[in-house]
Order: sequence, then C-alpha cells, then structure tokens
Amino acid sequence: LGQYREYTTPDAETFERGLRTAVGLLAPVAPHVAEESWATLGNEGFVAEAAWPKPAEEAGEYDAERGLVENTREDVRDIIDIAGIEDPETIEVAVAPEWKHRALRVAIEADDDVVGTVMADDELRTHGEAAADYAKDLAPEHQALSEPLSPDREYDALDRATWLLDREFDAEIVLERAAEASEELASKARPGRPAIEIHEG
Repeated sequence: LGQYREYTTPDAETFERGLRTAVGLLAPVAPHVAEESWATLGNEGFVAEAAWPKPAEEAGEYDAERGLVENTREDVRDIIDIAGIEDPETIEVAVAPEWKHRALRVAIEADDDVVGTVMADDELRTHGEAAADYAKDLAPEHQALSEPLSPDREYDALDRATWLLDREFDAEIVLERAAEASEELASKARPGRPAIEIHEG
C-alpha cells in the first residue's frame, strides 16, 4: 500500500479496503494497535468483533491476475537482459485478441484432435492460417491448458500494474489491446502471455 501511494494517487475505495484488511489481519497479533487504527479509519465498533477480511474476488482469478503480472515483468527482464538493452525508453505491451482466447477455450474442451476441433469452429476458421498455427502450438500442451482470463480482465490487471513496470524499468509503459497494437506485435500475444516490444532510448 505504501509503494502504491508513493507512486500515484491511489483509488480511494481500493486503498481504504486495503487499510481495513491490513488492520483486520493485524488484530490477532497486535490488538491494541489494531483497535486504535480501526477507530482512526472511522470504523464503528471493535476490530476484534468485525468480520474477518474476505477477498473481493475468487482467489483463482486473483492468482491468475497476479501470475499474469509477474510473468509479464519476468518477460520484460528477460528481453532486456538477452537483448542487452541498457536504457529502455518505452515498453509496449499488447494483450492477445479475443479469438485466441476463444481458441484456447475450444482447445481445452477438445479431445485429442486440437487442431481439427479449433478449425471446426466457424468464427475461428475466419482467422485462417493464424488460427491453424495457434492450434498447432496449443496441441502439444493440450493436457496442461487452463482456462484463460478474458482479454478485458487481462488488460485491466496489467493496467493496474503499469506502475510496477514503470517503477522497475523507469520507462514509459504503453499497454494496448490487440486491436490497438501493430499487427506484428498483436500476432505474438497469447492468452496469459502478452506480446512485448521494448524501444531503447
């Protein structure tokens, strides 16, 4: 929370929920401090009697969002290291198009013939060779595939985390939906694995 507030003006509701949660979790180990903090935050009653903090969303989706952000940060580090980039000026991040998310969901439900099942989908077939190539990439991983976040959910998770990338790499972060990115960059994006292009200063 401290890093979030130092970097930007935090969303009031998110920040307040974070403070209430932190105080609630502190209560069993530091009850006096927690009660004082609880009152300072303007809450009524005692924190010891308050409901235990609950996640605002399903843990599975939260974990997927966190994994997406961490994998993206790691990918940026790897690109900078491998390419020998000393001064990244702009980091362009593009999420995968909706059709790739659909293809992944279809592949998960497929039997052994992933390519055939994907290409039997009327909407996916309109993407021609790109859909066939993506299905071929998915086929060897078929048994390990997992349900993706939606493109909007991916975009929103990365959008909330751009400050982390900015702070770590001291570069302008340009987050794009597939339709906003160049065709070349968007073609490299996969569900859960955004495409990344780094421009050196």
